Amino acid sequence: MGVCTYVIPMGLYSKHNTSYFIYTSTTGPENLAMSSFDGATGVYNNTPFKQEAYLSKKTFFEKNTYLSERSLEWIKKHPLRWISFWPRKFKTTFTTDDIAVWQLLGGKWSLNQWQADRKLPANEQLFTQEPRSFRIAFYLLQGWHQLFYLLLMGLWGYQFFYFWKNRLTTPLIVWLLNGFTVLGLVFTFVGSVGMPRYKYSYLVASIILIAPLLQRLISPKRPQIKRRINYIPRFKIATPNPLITSNINATESN
Repeated sequence: MGVCTYVIPMGLYSKHNTSYFIYTSTTGPENLAMSSFDGATGVYNNTPFKQEAYLSKKTFFEKNTYLSERSLEWIKKHPLRWISFWPRKFKTTFTTDDIAVWQLLGGKWSLNQWQADRKLPANEQLFTQEPRSFRIAFYLLQGWHQLFYLLLMGLWGYQFFYFWKNRLTTPLIVWLLNGFTVLGLVFTFVGSVGMPRYKYSYLVASIILIAPLLQRLISPKRPQIKRRINYIPRFKIATPNPLITSNINATESN
């Protein structure tokens, strides 16, 4: 319902102005093209946009049509190579962060820059020349970033295991929410390149979906109290009164 709330008005508006039902941005074919050409590696590469055939197109619709047809043709010819980009897409998306962490560090060092600097000879490395306080902050922020997403992935995996284990009692809405989230993650790697900022939307979705799991893990389990039920009969059993019994016996003897 939420998707239709956006897709339908956006598509109708674009159809009114362009005669085409377009409900997404114009960057879809561009993202697909960056990971479906001979020089692709699975990360950002704007080489396809410098070619004369692409530059000769005048409108976004013409450009996107050209990129889509060219990309699909390349994928059909090199399906295994295209799939081989997925691990790097995943690594680039979830192990690096060129926006949040980079900005917190003053825009000076990213994880990729640090890795490249570490490959240089010791006397040529620039990171070691940074103040000690900056290097400590870099290691703490980058370490926390890696640990956080590893923890998030672990909890997400455990959640699916828990739901599968209790699949007969798990509500359908739970499967739909988690399924659409995973499906969106897969389509991100299928139709785009590895990009650090692409994980932010899944971070928000994961926090919402994992909240019930954290409640189960953190909340103490209530012990099962076995109640002892004492059966009290609704009727009383008559017992002989010794005084009445002695009077009856005396009367009978007389």
